[in-house]
Amino acid sequence: MHRIRLSALVGALALLAACNGEEVAEPPSCQETDCAEEVAAFVEEVEALEQVGSVEDVSYAFDDRFLSGANIPTVVMQIRLTTTEADDCEALEATVGRLLWESRVAPVGGWAGTCLARGEQGPGQNVTYSFAAEQTRELLVEEWGQRPTGAES
Repeated sequence: MHRIRLSALVGALALLAACNGEEVAEPPSCQETDCAEEVAAFVEEVEALEQVGSVEDVSYAFDDRFLSGANIPTVVMQIRLTTTEADDCEALEATVGRLLWESRVAPVGGWAGTCLARGEQGPGQNVTYSFAAEQTRELLVEEWGQRPTGAES
């Protein structure tokens, strides 16, 4: 039910953004250094979330398994929760997406990976949060504001 409401909100915001025609600004590219410092800072923010126990197996790379045809790097990681509630994984998707949007990792098309509740064994819940599509990016500007410009060092 949560996803249906979110998609309705995204659709409504898409119409507003399309009318607005606002261009989405990007931070300066850090790809030359594989965004190592920027990804590390982002992961620290994710680890600081109350429901996150650990973040493991982090990578920043082109990975068509998650953003098929987007031709933009993705942050891939595994998140272990401090809670035993698997529903917390779904609630965490957008929060981690917002943290990535507000980070200086650029270019980036979203985050993907797995989320496991405390004590859970096995593959965990697959998570993909993409903002690679231009319409989605415009919606996120409406919701979260522009990405950092990188003006300050």
